Amino acid sequence: MRQSIRIIVLVDNNVYLDNLEKRWGLSIYIDSFNNRILFDTGSDPIALMRNASALNIDLKSIDFVVISHDHGDHTGGLKLISKLLPRIKVYVPSHSRITDYLKNINLTSVRVSDTMKLNDNIFVLGELRGGVGLWEIALVIKIMQKLLIFVGCSHPGIDKIVKKAIADIGGKPYLVIGGFHGPSNEKLDYLIKNVEWKIAPLHCSGFNAIEYIRDKAPEKILIGGSGLEIIIDPLKLSS
Repeated sequence: MRQSIRIIVLVDNNVYLDNLEKRWGLSIYIDSFNNRILFDTGSDPIALMRNASALNIDLKSIDFVVISHDHGDHTGGLKLISKLLPRIKVYVPSHSRITDYLKNINLTSVRVSDTMKLNDNIFVLGELRGGVGLWEIALVIKIMQKLLIFVGCSHPGIDKIVKKAIADIGGKPYLVIGGFHGPSNEKLDYLIKNVEWKIAPLHCSGFNAIEYIRDKAPEKILIGGSGLEIIIDPLKLSS
């Protein structure tokens, strides 16, 4: 529990560091508790490769991939991953329609229906329905009863995802980062009330969401883009 957790946004619609590329989509690298995780892969394998290289992230060091949902702006980089890490495990919603595609490019799909505990600290949140034929999962890291919640597009509702993380895993939301899918003010109020530290709206969250959080809770908003890095020291978190 003494290792710091390192979170780096590899691909986003916007850039945090000017020397990086932006693409419509999302990919986040997480180094946590001796596990290196790629959460979503963006839409463009070239942008993923170039940004990872610029940030000194060795994609070959990744232990597994989590794909939040089937849309191409989250799965496009899988072609690159298949070349670098053939047969690596890729966690996908149980109802995902890309399992045949993953098999064809020599990746190993792991279907997620209910919440899966990968170790004492890392969980893949069970799938939630986000529309007709669309299901979504999320990644959760738990540290001393604090939850770091990584979301792709939050089609089921960002509030529903966070509530499921609390119900299934227990603990207090500490960081929520990813795409919020143009949420209503009611959903944003839920985040503001329940997230203890930072809310980082990326990708499809929308300008209105950023402005609403910045107005209502300026101390909680974290505005990012490609290159945003977050370091969390578990020793500094009180239980």
